[in-house]
Amino acid sequence: MKKIMIVIPSLAGGGAERVASLLSRNFPEDIETVFALFDGKIEYSFRGKVANLNLPAKPGVLNKIFNVARRYFALKKLVAVEKPDAVLSFMESANLINILCNGGKAFISVRVHPSENYADSFFDRLIVKQYNRAGKIIAVSKKIIDDLEKNFGISRGLVTVVYNPANVGEIRALAEETMDERYEAIFNGAIVMITAGRLNAQKGHADLLNAFHLVRREYEKSGERIRLVIMGRGELETQLEELTERLGLSDSVFFIDFQKNPFKFIKKSQLFVLSSRYEGFPNAIIEAMICGVPVVSTDCPTGPAEIFEKGGFGNLTKVGDVEELASVILKFLKRDNSDMLDFYNEKLKEFDAGRVALEYLKACGLK
Repeated sequence: MKKIMIVIPSLAGGGAERVASLLSRNFPEDIETVFALFDGKIEYSFRGKVANLNLPAKPGVLNKIFNVARRYFALKKLVAVEKPDAVLSFMESANLINILCNGGKAFISVRVHPSENYADSFFDRLIVKQYNRAGKIIAVSKKIIDDLEKNFGISRGLVTVVYNPANVGEIRALAEETMDERYEAIFNGAIVMITAGRLNAQKGHADLLNAFHLVRREYEKSGERIRLVIMGRGELETQLEELTERLGLSDSVFFIDFQKNPFKFIKKSQLFVLSSRYEGFPNAIIEAMICGVPVVSTDCPTGPAEIFEKGGFGNLTKVGDVEELASVILKFLKRDNSDMLDFYNEKLKEFDAGRVALEYLKACGLK
């Protein structure tokens, strides 16, 4: 039996964590999985065993440097005990430790557009430049390869593309679950557009709120009720709520905290909107596709254009263009989107979790 170790800060809250847990549940039975977590938080189901290194992130440059050293020795010891055949890491902090410990035997996942995501972080940009020392880099979109080569000097030969996995059957089953009464009322008697993601600058929620302001104005002319649901948590929650109030949208915008099952909310919505400034490969779009909901998105780096490249729907908008975003939202709320839903059926095959899990194992030399 082959053994893979997955190094990741935690199994809670984010897209990388969800992907790591999903991969473990879709690896073949002859693959043993060990998770090495810096922070023992777990919100997603997984298969395998967990080693909690109990070394969570701490603020401050000196603390970061000290934590690198502590994590290095802790992971080095764990690798010596477990003797994995491959060590796969997710997120920059884990990628650095993996490279330091395992060098050319390290397999690292790049899930963001580095130039955009780390424009203001010297520390993280320095980490990315160390990726040439890894054995293999697994990127979640083709455009990330261009960015790594052009802006960080990473050899293209080191990088392979594997899209994010999605458990289609599981998500569709979860989408049918009953919603709590307190949320059900939001969806009754109104057209609902929805978004999901961390409430931070990357996700562009302020642009979405301003676009929704224009959309609602149009719907008011015909007397129809339209609402916006924003699911997630993050540092900009208060500012976004204040913007909602200033725009006079408090009766039409609903902020819902992180949900273990966001799919039942998405399923009941008429449109999913991604307003991000940048992404790696947005899981949220794939999940909306699985739920059978039309998608409007910014044409941000990277991911949306690759997902819809053969669709020709005109559902992608310029990043930061609020008026264009509002216009396209209105278009897709009113058009017959059966062509888009038909496109989903074929496209989703590329993201099948079992297929993607095997691609990860091949990239790590285990298949």
